[in-house]
Amino acid sequence: MSRILSFLFIYSLLIFQGKYVFSETPLIQEQAGTFPVILSAPHGGRDKNLIKGIPAREGKGVKLFRVKPDKNTDILARKTADILKKRYGLSPYMVIAGFPRKQVDVNRERANAYEDERMKPYYDGYHGKLSGYVSRCAEKFGSCLLVDIHGQGKKNSVIYRGTRKGKSVTGLVKRSGTSSVWGPKSVAGVFEKKGYTVLPGSGFDEKNYQGGYILDQYGTHRPGGADSIQLEFGGDFRKAGSALDKTASDLADAIYIFYNEYLKSKAGKVR
Repeated sequence: MSRILSFLFIYSLLIFQGKYVFSETPLIQEQAGTFPVILSAPHGGRDKNLIKGIPAREGKGVKLFRVKPDKNTDILARKTADILKKRYGLSPYMVIAGFPRKQVDVNRERANAYEDERMKPYYDGYHGKLSGYVSRCAEKFGSCLLVDIHGQGKKNSVIYRGTRKGKSVTGLVKRSGTSSVWGPKSVAGVFEKKGYTVLPGSGFDEKNYQGGYILDQYGTHRPGGADSIQLEFGGDFRKAGSALDKTASDLADAIYIFYNEYLKSKAGKVR
């Protein structure tokens, strides 16, 4: 795994004998890609990576406040990237947060993302890397897919698909129609063929699973954006072991089939 990942070392502020000590900490994992797909996993950070001296967020006045991690979504992203490389010879761009959501949530606008200014470098580091990859991917390939990987606890055997009510896939729908979002060769459609329940089966988004700040910031409703979907995986699909391995394998297949159908011809624009 370490061979395909590089770490963005960002400075964390630690309190030591009343002074700030700068410590380089590998809490953002990232890699540059070779084809027009970007994986984002903003909520997989573990409590073991809590930054010392910085309290957990309280979320006063923040809507949809959450601090629990989306368990194993970081591993799901890495495994998916590994399988894409080994099975298809393709490496996605990828950004994974290792820092805990208790202290900063990078899927929120800045005002609601952190409560201690010492977490600002983590927020800026994640979005700096992700925005850079979105720009690079769009410039290099013309059209790109961003898959924002999350977990949900409402229905353990369901995947929720979000697109900001279609806004974050504006370019994709304009080029290829809505079948590219929920048709048989869409990412969601491939999962359905493999026996998964994906909601909604058609149409744009369940009420509470429409996607968050990342989709709003980087979708193709914005110039230079990437067609962006959020996948919220139920707990059954994120259990460590064979279940997680299968989910990663199926996600890699879904991405590859989507790529061949909707992106490969565009990838000829490499420059």
